[in-house]
Amino acid sequence: TGTKINFLKTSLTLQVSSAKDQEIVKALLPKVLDSFLVHLRSLSIEDLRGSAGFQRLREELLLRANAVAAPVKIHDVLFKSIILQ
Repeated sequence: TGTKINFLKTSLTLQVSSAKDQEIVKALLPKVLDSFLVHLRSLSIEDLRGSAGFQRLREELLLRANAVAAPVKIHDVLFKSIILQ
């Protein structure tokens, strides 16, 4: 099994189509973040290796965000910063 991550700090943006959708997602943000944290806690360093690892993370976070926000469609998860130790 992979080595567990000791520290992961990230800042990201969720992209939506309209200001109305933005307000809905903003209200659901605690649930979205909880879903993200559950997933992030299960990751190992190997899961995040290279650009492919971060692309898989982006896709998983997008799936989780859309599951929470449905029927609002979140179009993308954009990483503003990420620190991994």
